[in-house]
This record gives sequence, C-alpha cells and structure tokens, in this order.
Amino acid sequence: MKTRTTVILSLIAIGLLGYIYFFEQHLVSTGESELRQGRLLPRMIRDKVSRIDIERGGKHLVLERSLGDEGAGTWMLVAPLKDEADEDAVEALLSTMEWAESRRTLHNIGESDRKNFGLSAPRIRIVFTVLGETPSLAIGGDDPRGQGAYAQLDDTQTAYVVGTDLVEAFDTDAATLRNKQVFKGVDTAETTKLVVRSGPDAPAVELARKDGRWWAAAPFVGYGSSLGIADVLSLLGSFRASRYVDDDPKDLAKYGLKKPERQVVASGGNGGATLEVGAPCEGHEGETFVRANEGPVLCASTKELESLFPRAEDLREDRMVAAEEQDIARIRIEAGKAHIEIVRDGGEWTFTDEKDAAADAEAVSEYIRALKFHRALDYSDRADAKAEATITLGLEDKSTETLELLGGDAASVLVRRGKEPGAERFLAPARELFRASRTHFLPRAVVRQKAVEAVRIARTLGASTETARRENGLWSLPRVEPANIEGGTISNAVEVLSNLTAAAFVADAPGGAFGLGAPSRSFVVVYDPLADNRASFEEFAKPGPDPAPGPALDGEPPAAEGTKAETPKDSPKAVTRTIRFGADAGDSEVYGQVDDGPVFRISKAVLTALERPWVSANEDGARTNKP
Repeated sequence: MKTRTTVILSLIAIGLLGYIYFFEQHLVSTGESELRQGRLLPRMIRDKVSRIDIERGGKHLVLERSLGDEGAGTWMLVAPLKDEADEDAVEALLSTMEWAESRRTLHNIGESDRKNFGLSAPRIRIVFTVLGETPSLAIGGDDPRGQGAYAQLDDTQTAYVVGTDLVEAFDTDAATLRNKQVFKGVDTAETTKLVVRSGPDAPAVELARKDGRWWAAAPFVGYGSSLGIADVLSLLGSFRASRYVDDDPKDLAKYGLKKPERQVVASGGNGGATLEVGAPCEGHEGETFVRANEGPVLCASTKELESLFPRAEDLREDRMVAAEEQDIARIRIEAGKAHIEIVRDGGEWTFTDEKDAAADAEAVSEYIRALKFHRALDYSDRADAKAEATITLGLEDKSTETLELLGGDAASVLVRRGKEPGAERFLAPARELFRASRTHFLPRAVVRQKAVEAVRIARTLGASTETARRENGLWSLPRVEPANIEGGTISNAVEVLSNLTAAAFVADAPGGAFGLGAPSRSFVVVYDPLADNRASFEEFAKPGPDPAPGPALDGEPPAAEGTKAETPKDSPKAVTRTIRFGADAGDSEVYGQVDDGPVFRISKAVLTALERPWVSANEDGARTNKP
C-alpha cells in the first residue's frame, strides 16, 4: 500500500510540475515584468509577441507569427496583403516598443483632455498579442513642448508623452514591412544557365553548366569563371530591394522596364530568376527601378546592382586550374617519352612507378598551389600546335582536367585547357610545372641529419680545402692551435648543412649550366651516431689473452675459452653527405646538389654561414709548420 501511494504521489507531482511549466511558458513571468519596470509597456516582451495590429489612417496592418516550444516562427503579413514580412524591420519595431519610455506622465485626464491630446481619434493604434494578453497603445497629436506625441495605454485616465522615434517607427505601411528579398524560394546555386546583359553597348554573356563546369558560348567560347559566376548567382539569390513601388504595373515604360537594357537571367534548378533593370527611381537618389520574374516594380540600390553586371572578361576563367586541391586524387605529367604519376589514397600520395614509394604531401600541395596560382595574361583563338607536355589531373568524381603546353618564349607560355578551342598565355615560370620529374613531389628538406653526430667536415672554397674533426665535443684543425679555432663557426656551418632546405628543384641531374661539375664550393660531412662509443667498442674487441674459464654458476654451463667482446652487429653506421654549390641561379640564389640527388636552387644567404673563417683572423701565427 505504501509503495502504491508513493507512486501515485510521484505521478501527481510530475503532472503538476508539467502543468506549471506549460502554464509559465505561456504567461509573462513576474521576473520578466520587473526587469522592465519604468518602461512604457513592462509586459511587452519581444520574444513572446505573436501578433501586431497597427491601425493607421483608416488602414489596417496585421503581422503574425507562431510561437512554439522550438522557438518563434517567421513573421508574416496577413493584412492588407499576404506576404513574408521583413524580419529586420519587424524586430526594429518590437525593439523600439519594448524599451519605449514616457517622457512625461499626465494623470486623471478627462474626455476633453483626450480630445485635445488627439487620443479620442488617435492617428495610430497598436495592439500586441503577448502570450494571451493584448496590451494596446494609442498615439495622438504632437506635444506642444516639442518632446514628442501624446500616447495612451489601456488606462483612459492616464496619458503619456512619448518620443518621436516611437511615433516614426509605427508610422509605417505594408510596403515598408514586406520582405524585400527579390527572389523568394529560388535556389540560384542550382542554376544551369546564366545570361547577363550589361547594356546596349555590351555583348550578352551566355554561360551554361555541363558536367560540373561552366562553359561560355558568347561573346567568347571557353571556360566560364566558376568564382565570378558563383558571385553573381549568390548576389542574385540574396538581392534585396529598398522599397515596393507598384504591385500591378500597367505601364512598364514609365519605369524604363518595357524594353530593359540590363537583365540577368538564371534558369535551371528549382526555378528561374530574371531581374530586369530600368530607369532611376524618382524621388529616391541612388536607387533604380527593378522587376523580378514579371512581378511588382521595386526600387533597389544602384550601387548594389552594379555587382550583378560584371564585365564579360570577369566571367571568363583565368585560372590555369580551377579544381580544388582536396578534389585532386591523381597527377600525371608527360613530356616526350618521360612521364611521372602520383596517386592519393586517403591522405597518402605515392608514385605509381615504384611500389610503396611515398611522395611528400607538402611538396604535392605546393605543386597544386602553383598550378592554381597562375592566371591567364590573354587568350588566343588558335591552339593547333602540337603539345610539348601534358598535365592530367584526376579528380575524385572520376573526371579529369588536362593542360597541354603548346610552346612559348622567354616571357610566356601557351597552354590549352581541356577541350577549349583556344589557348591561354601564362607567365614563363609555368613551364617548370610541365617538367616530367619526380622532384616536383620530393621533400624540400634535402639534408636532415643530427648536427651533434657530425665528427668531420671538409670544405673546399675555390682551390682551398680544410678539414675539421670533432673529438670529445671540440673541433680541431691540422696545425692550428686550439685557442685559434673558431669552433662556434664550424658548429654553425655543420648545423646549416645538416638542415638544408631547397627553395625548389630544377633538374633530376646536373648539367653544364648549373656549374656543379666543378663546384665553386663543396662540403663533405661525416656523421657517426656512435663516435664517442665506437672507440671503446673497438678497444674492448682487440685481440688479447684468452680469459680463463670461470667457475660455473648454479644452473649455467661454464664459460667457453677464447670468448672476446665484439662491436654490436646492429650498431648504426657512419653516414657521409656531400653538398656542392655551383653557378648563380639569378641574383639571390645558387644551384646546389646533395650526393647524387637532383639539382635545386637555394638562397645565397645560406652560403654566408658556410664561408666564414674557421681560424681567428686576428691571431698571428695561427697556422704553424707542425707536422
């Protein structure tokens, strides 16, 4: 019995709490009212208003929205016409009303006072519906002191003087409160055809989207600019007018819209969007008449309209590659008989000609960014030359983008993109991207060794060669007193060489132009991870008298005769790196090579640390004739 009673009481408590919650959700709380004490309408809470009735000059305007547990719905005009309301305009009304204050309060007024104050027949009457309550406000004549206008709430014995901002806010009409978005319910992102007519003297730009790419049919034939077109469509879809002018226009000529000279037509997807632009709006400087989809005539900002009518050349694709980096899954470069190809599996890039040979992700990303960086200088209608090299980009959606190098000169190169009938001219450095070489996709870090493991460095500067060795952490030079050796300078040179990063690769192997056959500067660095321990191992492993057999420990066989210490077979081996620097590669770079690797360019600033003297220059007799 006790258990049953407890359950029943619990259910009653839950039900009561639910009722209280529901009840409070649909009432203005005491706390909310207290926060607004001193306001003209303390029980007018913006978030809980569901209806606004405005009576002005004999005309009735009604706004409504639904209030649910998941939040407020969209404001709608329901009188004098049905349309979506301008959310910003309605919120401005509510904000003005919510925080309105009385500038002066008049008590115990009579009917004659109400008549004198213009409250018997108010010019504006507003009724709000706030969670079942309907507070009202009447606005009468102007206050003779110039403080605003007379107003009255539900209490007819009290009048107020309110500011002109409140009067002006509600001295409004349906045209002001209508949603001024020109195209409602049209998703221009799904557009498949776009025509832009910018004026009587400008050719119409005709574009169509096919297989994910925009193509232009006039006034040029070729790729359309996906970025430029996306901008136009985005602006078109979100374009807003300044005001409504004529809901049922009979004479379009007076608005300059009978034969509009400027027009944007977007079709396809879930509906079309046609915007026609006419004459300047009379009485509204900086605004122009427009009409959308043969609907009402509106006024819109002349300046904002200009963005919808770019030049024809701005709607032409000028990028060498338009595909996004994350969409590229394969890169193949062919030049004559040479070719190189890499593919992406997940986040890993690999060379297809060598199983499991990894390409450097950062180098691949840099290559793609270089492709996307280049912009066309101009366009050529002729592209009948034979391709010298080809780049093929395989995309995630199984489509491809191709680039064909058709030739060029010292200043520029001619490239044909995909199936375009013509070609584009790009700056000469774009030629480097068509080189069929692995070096495009190799890491720029050409040397990565631990400088602390360096035990010997030899450098040749011109005809002079010197070699430094390190023992017990100190550098030594033949026939040089230790006090005269610039150990810090040598260590700094080793640090630079151990962390060498190329600016760019230029060739798979050195040629005469790079000056690496007889380099002006070369360095050989030996790294030995066990330099400090290797001597101990070798000394310990020298032949010596055989140790006498020792007594056997419990459970172990006796030691064998002739056992000697040996250097561990898996110990790291010493590594030798040869770095050469050759001819100048422009004003600020030189060509370089590590071991037998590819040729690269590197900043001349690197050489500064490598060429500093290793022997103190201010010491006489630093070098001696000691053997």
